[in-house]
Amino acid sequence: MSLLAVLLLLWTSGCGRPPRDAARSPSPPTSPRTPALPRFTPYEVASGEPAPEVKRAAVRFLEALAHGPGGAGPAAIRGRLAAAGQPTGPADDVAPLLVGADATAVDIVYPQFGGLEPTKASVMAVVRLHHRRGRDVSATTRTLDVRLAKGERGWSVTGVASIGGGPPRDVPTGSPDAASRDATVPPGSPAAAVLADDRIRMPDTARADVRAGRVDDRVLRLLSRLADEHTLSVAVLVTGHPRHVFGSPAVSNHARGRAVDVWAVDGVPVARQRKAADGPARAVTRQALRLGADEVGAPWTIQANGLSTFTNTLHQDHLHIAFDR
Repeated sequence: MSLLAVLLLLWTSGCGRPPRDAARSPSPPTSPRTPALPRFTPYEVASGEPAPEVKRAAVRFLEALAHGPGGAGPAAIRGRLAAAGQPTGPADDVAPLLVGADATAVDIVYPQFGGLEPTKASVMAVVRLHHRRGRDVSATTRTLDVRLAKGERGWSVTGVASIGGGPPRDVPTGSPDAASRDATVPPGSPAAAVLADDRIRMPDTARADVRAGRVDDRVLRLLSRLADEHTLSVAVLVTGHPRHVFGSPAVSNHARGRAVDVWAVDGVPVARQRKAADGPARAVTRQALRLGADEVGAPWTIQANGLSTFTNTLHQDHLHIAFDR
């Protein structure tokens, strides 16, 4: 066979063609998938809570802050609040919570009272914020001081007195970076013991207070002793609590670093334990008195160690444990 015939045979049999796949146009590069934020069902304030209508007003306002891409500025916040039938005045107060975030999901952990009067109130809401910035998702748990007033149409939010710290670049509790932050506290100190104790559940706001040395060692040692027998869910230590006793010029022991508020004991909210004849919240109250706490607010009057609790509507949803001097 001549060389010309061989070449003709190869061409007609397709041996000289490129593979089928190689002839296709290259596929366009795939863009990274945008991470999804968790979704939460609206928080329901139990009818057995004290003054539930006040808490519901605070909760609905905070849930209206959740947003998608491009909605972190004050103008976008005002638009969402207005669409949800919420007051728009506090938009500037809460804008730092969302700064730099492409999207934010809001999970209400617990709304605890910080002050309650006939026409004004403070709700210290423990809130888990999930932020997405590009391909990064982070979370921080803040204690926010939400202020409310009662008008002709009921209770509504008038402002947010504290966002529980600076703009939330906080590291989520439990991450390696959070652990390294806690490691900066002197080993063997009351602060280190509290930060390492998984039976003392604190928002990142409270953990920052402990790391910064804002909390009296007596409070920290007391928390550790109480956690020997019970799991404590802390709402606030210093940051996020009204500076003054609500409706009074007196400076709160929280502002002095001498107080802690516990909203749940052994995983059960104090508000749900207040009608029980006995239970873990009562046990913690008695133990706090025995350990020398001389300012203890609770849903009940309890006496121990020559000391007594005080009680009122405000303290129906938490234990306030403090050293008054």
